Amino acid sequence: MEVYEIVIDDHNESGVDYIALVDEPAIMRNFMAFSKQENKMQFKAADEDKRIILGAAMIPDLKIERHSPERGKFFVFFSPDTIRQIAHKYHRNGFERNVNLMHDPNQTVQDVYFVGGFITDSKMGIKDPEGFDNPEGTWYVMMKVDNDELWNNFIKTGEFKGFSVEGLFAQVLVDEADESEIEDEILDMLKGEFITEDK
Repeated sequence: MEVYEIVIDDHNESGVDYIALVDEPAIMRNFMAFSKQENKMQFKAADEDKRIILGAAMIPDLKIERHSPERGKFFVFFSPDTIRQIAHKYHRNGFERNVNLMHDPNQTVQDVYFVGGFITDSKMGIKDPEGFDNPEGTWYVMMKVDNDELWNNFIKTGEFKGFSVEGLFAQVLVDEADESEIEDEILDMLKGEFITEDK
């Protein structure tokens, strides 16, 4: 089973340019759909009064299943260094207001916007938010939701469950692993407590 590392280049258009609110959270989208990543990618209401949602946008070294007609089934992942590079470039380019629904370019929203974020780093004392348990190097995002309909009918109800980043990325073949090894890795990462939406 082929395993590819996702990479970007600081000197071209690669990287994350939008963050979507989605019903099946995924790590990212390279103009193709990713399999959902279950509870690991779900956000929660960090402050219901202020309508701020918080969740992981990218998790390092998590093997994500992909399919293509040419290659069949394969896996991709982001290294911690690449996630940091992506986050820095996202801010440098001023993309904090680029939000859409379900990766639909016709459903961009102006009343949902980035208000904060961080990458966990034990050396800097930056840990997982309370209730989350992800590997070091996870990129967390906080967004403010000013849209009444979106908040009441889609976020509070659990219709939208998480963030999913999208953009342009390159893939570098790094390994050919046995599928059972990858499944064991995924199961190890999914152990522990998960955040679920309050309904």
